[in-house]
Amino acid sequence: MSTEKTADPLSMEEAAVPQSTEQTTDPLSVEETAASQSTEQTANPLSLAAILLPTEDTVAPQSTEQTADPLSLTALLLSTEDTVAPQSTAQTADPLFWLLQLEALLCERFRELGHQFSQVREEIVTHVANVIADSAEQEAWDARKFTWLMLREWQDNALTDKVFPEEPPPQDLYRIDVSRIESLRYLPRDSCLRPWDHACLCAAELCNTIRLAVDTNVVLFQDVLEAKRIRRPVGDPPRDAAVVGQSRAADPLVDGDFLCWSDYLERLESELIRARQAITAVKRQNLEMASRLSETQHELNETRRTLGL
Repeated sequence: MSTEKTADPLSMEEAAVPQSTEQTTDPLSVEETAASQSTEQTANPLSLAAILLPTEDTVAPQSTEQTADPLSLTALLLSTEDTVAPQSTAQTADPLFWLLQLEALLCERFRELGHQFSQVREEIVTHVANVIADSAEQEAWDARKFTWLMLREWQDNALTDKVFPEEPPPQDLYRIDVSRIESLRYLPRDSCLRPWDHACLCAAELCNTIRLAVDTNVVLFQDVLEAKRIRRPVGDPPRDAAVVGQSRAADPLVDGDFLCWSDYLERLESELIRARQAITAVKRQNLEMASRLSETQHELNETRRTLGL
């Protein structure tokens, strides 16, 4: 009897153990269920982020394009102002690249020379003579090579701090007749223009010779200088400033803007023709007045004779 009675609590405890196990597994299952539910809940914002991410990714190329614009502008400005090495061979293949370098260099010389701006003419004449010293047998010059050689003349003579790219590859499309280049050696030292206009016309003659060869529009060099805010120096030049090749015309006989010296000569010829016409008209008037004076003198003599005077 006692054995059956003592076995009862053990059996009851053993029976209670599985029940306790089942009861303890319930919160685990609840936690697992909650975890799965939590996982499903946390997956939602991830899915939202996944939806939002493509829209953010599409914004990135727009930002790249926006930031690329100033970089491209900076590269363009550097190519014309600081003259750093070009980014591609195609850039040096463009003759306008070298032409813009030359115009920027000439503007730099005008700024640095100040009251001695007429020295620009002397530099152009000297550098052209050096470039074509051994070109007697050539009939035409590669426009890109000629421009590059002119740039190197200023660089080799330590007249600029700019460093130019290597020589461009040869080409036969854009050529400058050697006679046009030869004429640059004889740019007029004096003219009927103001000194500033005289120096600008010498620079324009060089640049527009190249512009015509590469089939682009010619320009007034005064406009090129004005675009870079370079203007004629005001006031009297320093006493120790050497004035080289300046026009001696205090009051210019010919006024106006010229693209090249041929335009100036045409204007000068037209002014000369007009002056000759004016002189001829004055001579005609003088002859008419002399004739009238003679007739008046004859009438006066006849009147005196009639009056017995």
